[in-house]
Amino acid sequence: MAVPTHSWRGALAAGVLGFTLLVLVLLSIGYRARKRGDAASRLRQLNAHLERRFKERTEELEAANRALSNEVAERKRAEERLQEQREFLRLVIDTDPNLIFVKNIEGEFVLVNRATAEVYGMTPEDLIGKKDSDFNSTPAEIERFRRDDQEVIGFKKSKFIPEEPVTDSRTGLVRWFQTHKVPLVTKRGESTQLLGVANDISERRLAEQELKSTQQQLLQAQKMEAVGQLAGGIAHDFNNLLMLIGTHSELIRSHASDIQEVTDYADHISETVRNAASITKRLLAFSRKQTQQLEILNVNVVASEFCKLLPTFLGEGIELQVVTQAASGLVLADSGQLEQVIMNLVVNARDAMGGRGRLTLETKDVELGDDYSRFHHAHIPTGRYVMLAVSDTGCGMDPQTQSRLFEPFFTTKQVGKGTGLGLATVYGIVKQHRGFVWVYSELGKGSTFKIYLPRASGDITPESLTSVLKPELGKGETILLVEDDVPLREVVGEYLKSRGYNVLLAGDGSTATRIAVEHKAPIDVLLTDIDIAGKKGPDIARTVSAVHPRARVMYMSGFTEHAVELEPGTESNAVFLEKPLQLGTIAQKISEVLRRGA
Repeated sequence: MAVPTHSWRGALAAGVLGFTLLVLVLLSIGYRARKRGDAASRLRQLNAHLERRFKERTEELEAANRALSNEVAERKRAEERLQEQREFLRLVIDTDPNLIFVKNIEGEFVLVNRATAEVYGMTPEDLIGKKDSDFNSTPAEIERFRRDDQEVIGFKKSKFIPEEPVTDSRTGLVRWFQTHKVPLVTKRGESTQLLGVANDISERRLAEQELKSTQQQLLQAQKMEAVGQLAGGIAHDFNNLLMLIGTHSELIRSHASDIQEVTDYADHISETVRNAASITKRLLAFSRKQTQQLEILNVNVVASEFCKLLPTFLGEGIELQVVTQAASGLVLADSGQLEQVIMNLVVNARDAMGGRGRLTLETKDVELGDDYSRFHHAHIPTGRYVMLAVSDTGCGMDPQTQSRLFEPFFTTKQVGKGTGLGLATVYGIVKQHRGFVWVYSELGKGSTFKIYLPRASGDITPESLTSVLKPELGKGETILLVEDDVPLREVVGEYLKSRGYNVLLAGDGSTATRIAVEHKAPIDVLLTDIDIAGKKGPDIARTVSAVHPRARVMYMSGFTEHAVELEPGTESNAVFLEKPLQLGTIAQKISEVLRRGA
């Protein structure tokens, strides 16, 4: 049976359409499958990328963590090293026996070591933030510290203080320090703090004082040795004078009826007594301990008068020749010390000649220029001098001996025959008088010692050199007089009252302290004996100065050595008066100190 054409075509079209739909379905399915595959692939790639980034980031974080841990550990080690350095520096400054401290501009301690704290019996921590006034009860010391600190910080300039006292308020014990203060200047040039380093020199100062005392004793012993050698000759001369006195006394008795002859004999006695007194005065001036008393002296006269004592001392075998050629011969000197120079040189010359020879003492005016310094290879100020020369014809000296001539305790004499201080004393005295010594010697021919002292002009008088002025009447100034000798205290007090002064009297240190505290008006002058009952003069002066800082200080003493034993730094402008005193001298000195402080 035949199939209709439209049916076949329709079936074919339907088949083609179905096939087409099937292909499209299959293509769609394949497309979606590929798309899912691509997405999965991308997802895998993305996952792998994320894993790599996570790993890299983890490694970066681990590295950063390790670096941070290392930095923390290094910082900790640095802090430990810094702490160790701080502890080490603390150990160093605390171990240092010197006082080390830092102060700010307000005077507060910022840093101190253990030695500084121990001076005041405190710990370093206790001192931080405190000022000197918080633990030091001595006003003068507090003011000095404040003044020095402000000077160092304000002027940005270091200051060296050779010696200064520091008082322990607990015990009153005074210790001495050598201090160096330096400003601490920042990079910007600001100075608000200072560094101080102080060395305790109390023991050294005590040793120096003991050495000085020993040297003075040795010098006195050497002087007494020379005096002993003079004694025989002086006794001989003095006996002659006594014989003259006795003779003229007998003559007066035998010629009592003849008034003119009695008068002549009396004049002879008076002249003889004056000569005897002159010899005694020379001996006492030579042998006693005394402070330097400068006056205008004629070297010609001093040398000639002193040489009158020498013939018996030198012996018959030594010829003495005195040649005074100095036209003026005026010098500013201490007569006792000048005679000691002559005596020491004469003793040296006598011993060098062994009892036989010629000793020449010569004076001359000289004027030295620059050529003298060049020729003698020494720095000698040019100017006019008076030369005093002592020459002998003794054994002389070699260059090696000459190089050590002026060393203390150096001697070429046998043990027990000399102290070795004679020429050292000469050198010291001449230098004290601003002069110098020159020596020339040849073995077997002798030696010459030349002393050059600055010449004083003819119009100079002792009064002009010592600024002696007529004492003025007081104007109601207040004087605190401290003297334990009742009659002396009363007579000096009455005299000063008559001169117009208001006088406060104290017989001991306690009374003086009480008066100083209770007296409200200013005290202008403290006049005190150095050795006083209850307190020493310098202690009284410190107490009075603390209450009356403008008071001038004047010391009195019958012991002249006190004039050189006053503690330096205590009263730098204090005046020393040696007893016995004339009342006019006291008034004169008071006038001077009041004028100086006006």
